[in-house]
Amino acid sequence: MSDIDVTITPSNTIDVEFSGTAGLHTVSNVAYDATTWNGAEAIAPSKNAVRDKVETMDTAIGLNTAKDTNVSTSLSLGTINATTVSITSDGGADDVTLAEADTTNAGLLGSDKWDEIVANSLKATNATHTGDVTGATALTIGVDKVLVTHINWGVAATQVSAVDLVIADAGVIITATEVEGALQENRTAINLNTDKVTNATLFKTGDSSFTDDDTEQTFNDAFCTATSLVVVSITGATPAGIWSVVSAAGSFTITSSSAESTDITFDYYITKAV
Repeated sequence: MSDIDVTITPSNTIDVEFSGTAGLHTVSNVAYDATTWNGAEAIAPSKNAVRDKVETMDTAIGLNTAKDTNVSTSLSLGTINATTVSITSDGGADDVTLAEADTTNAGLLGSDKWDEIVANSLKATNATHTGDVTGATALTIGVDKVLVTHINWGVAATQVSAVDLVIADAGVIITATEVEGALQENRTAINLNTDKVTNATLFKTGDSSFTDDDTEQTFNDAFCTATSLVVVSITGATPAGIWSVVSAAGSFTITSSSAESTDITFDYYITKAV
């Protein structure tokens, strides 16, 4: 081994000189400095100086002092097709690709699904039908299915009888539950109305006479009520006064504005209030 000369100076440096080697090699305890350390190839740092710098770096890493993760990134659209959209970062090519949604995962609305939504909004499509009604966009109803539930305007065996068509009676007006029976009930009701049979309990006619020398007379008729409408039609001489009629229970009263000088015959019509 070569001889070693050690020199200690007041500047915290230890000069070590190896005999038989070229140049002087020094160990320095000076703290790291970017200017003074740069290019100092013949001076070695002490363990203490290195340790101090490592601790400073470790603290900076823990605190993320440089904030390198916050560097601005420029995003733009990359490749776009019917089912995916790609995003590029700082000029990269399709760095991130967003996929189309499916029944399991959320994602983009694909062009095919977009077309289906538009078509449905325009009512341009229908789900494919099978059975009595077939087709998708244009639907077809089987003719034989119509015949069993609707009137067919065909002839002979292809027609549906009215007795086969069931109807509902929401107003509780008829008793029949099919069209033919309801038509029969309606025809009977019309015939009864023509013969005035249904008006027998609502309307009555009669005749009487207003005697002379009176201005008021009451005529009994059990059909009359206090709410009945009584109409008088003169059939005899013209009255001397103006007549008014008031109905009551079991009778009606005629009042003349002047005493009548002769008997005056009349017909009357009584209608019960409904």
